[in-house]
Amino acid sequence: MATNTLGQRKEAASTLKLSPNLMSSQTVFWGIPLVCSLSTGAMLWLCHFPMAWGWLAWVALVPMLFLVRLDLATKEVCWLAWFGGVVFYLPAIQWMRVADYRMYATWLGLVLYCSLFVPLGIYIVRRLDRKTQLPLVVTFPAVWTALEYFRAHFLTGFPWYFLGHTQHDFLVLAQIADIGGGYMVTFLVAGVNALVFEAVWQTFSESRQPISIRHLLWQTLAMVVALAGTLAYGLWRLHQENFTPGPRVALIQGSLDQRIRNAASEDAENAAVKTMQHHFGDLSNLAAAAHPKADLIVWSETSYPDARNIERDALRWGTRALLGLNSIIQDEGGKERQYNSALMVYADGSIGPRYDKIHRVPFGEYVPMKDWLPFMNVFAPYDYEYGVQAGTQMTQFSLGNFHFGALICYEDTDPALARQYVSAGDFKADFLVNISNDGWFDGTSEHEEHLAICRFRAIECRRAVARAVNMGVSAIIDGGGRVLQPKAVQPTSGSEGAPVWEVNWCEEKMPELEIGEWRRFKKVAGVLIGSIPIDQRFSLYAQWGDWFPQGCWLVVILGLIWSFIVRPAK
Repeated sequence: MATNTLGQRKEAASTLKLSPNLMSSQTVFWGIPLVCSLSTGAMLWLCHFPMAWGWLAWVALVPMLFLVRLDLATKEVCWLAWFGGVVFYLPAIQWMRVADYRMYATWLGLVLYCSLFVPLGIYIVRRLDRKTQLPLVVTFPAVWTALEYFRAHFLTGFPWYFLGHTQHDFLVLAQIADIGGGYMVTFLVAGVNALVFEAVWQTFSESRQPISIRHLLWQTLAMVVALAGTLAYGLWRLHQENFTPGPRVALIQGSLDQRIRNAASEDAENAAVKTMQHHFGDLSNLAAAAHPKADLIVWSETSYPDARNIERDALRWGTRALLGLNSIIQDEGGKERQYNSALMVYADGSIGPRYDKIHRVPFGEYVPMKDWLPFMNVFAPYDYEYGVQAGTQMTQFSLGNFHFGALICYEDTDPALARQYVSAGDFKADFLVNISNDGWFDGTSEHEEHLAICRFRAIECRRAVARAVNMGVSAIIDGGGRVLQPKAVQPTSGSEGAPVWEVNWCEEKMPELEIGEWRRFKKVAGVLIGSIPIDQRFSLYAQWGDWFPQGCWLVVILGLIWSFIVRPAK
């Protein structure tokens, strides 16, 4: 059976079985491709929270892939693909504007930035499809994965809304993240989209020389093997539940409006500081009264307002605490520097290790390039100097025989940072603690999306993650990515109506909190108590890092070189 040449593939680029009248109309020339692009954008949004229709991701990109083959000018294709990207990102990250009215500019700017990766990806795939003999089921997932990796790192990165994140609740599939990170899940989902498109294209195409049925069958077989292997691996990993009970932690989930927290940061003596002290202090008193007693009380990010009370509070609680606070440190030259920190305090009131946040959030914690580009301050949420310095090293925290690492705020969305607690440094963390203030976003879909992304860190590192989050969703996630089911228990002392939830995974077979229930734990003040499930399994991703997306970049670069060197057959 004859196979297609480069010239034949180029000639076959865009003939669908449409009527002559339709083919001659402007509606088809622009209308149908535009509908395809916008459809993909809308379906990608549906895949993430608030809808969380993750199953739709397996075909969501099929309509936009028609832009790869249709006979349109490259410029037109890029514009159409960009429209689809805007339709996806505009509603997806609209929660960003809730933080402050000045964040509208940041929201729109980030939408424009992220949406540019869509036409860039379509352009590269289109070139590889027309100028090389690489199959679409290889080029498309490789390009999409490579660009996600780039977006996760460029300008400190924005590793949100990856294609693989849509599968966070399909844990059997997500287990391969401990091999190649969440990027490997992205590759698999993108590959299925490419295969479905190829089957549709070859069915309805009138090209003179479509790819041979034999080649399509080989591609289908390869994808079936990949899916079967992924499922088998996932089932094997999920049945490894020989976790051992670790330290008992009490996670403080406040529910305090960000405006109060902002006011507290302006003056250490004002009423907002007292409000924060009472709000989080009462919850901590409740946690300290729990039986059996917690080994560690964990406050959320920057929720401890007045460091002058540390010794008094620690003595009252009678146990260790990990406090989220802003710390001001004098450097060797006497200059004060502010950090976003997690500070360990012992039961006797003495101060322990401190971790300073390494991966800062652009505009939220500093204004990029403001010294060279003053107009960047337009995107800042405040009109005064609020920036914090970046930390420089990982910190080891100890609880008896156990060790843990801290991740502050969105550091739990950074796979490269989280894995260092397992693979690098002088210690190996037995579990991870994430402290965050999601009160900025006031109950929007950001809360669930943040938790969904954090599940991948647990799988990638094969370490449980305990999250204490202002406004939620606080959780204990085991090394398999399960968000463990909390149950309400009777408070042991006065709590002003705040609930206490407990996770008893030792007594029940890994009870899991369904994603439909996550919203119940938003904007609710309470205490989540449970023993950490200690997972000591090996993770290839933790040791080897981003070898998989880097390999995708190698495929893309070599393919582009090929596309410029090899001339199509005449």
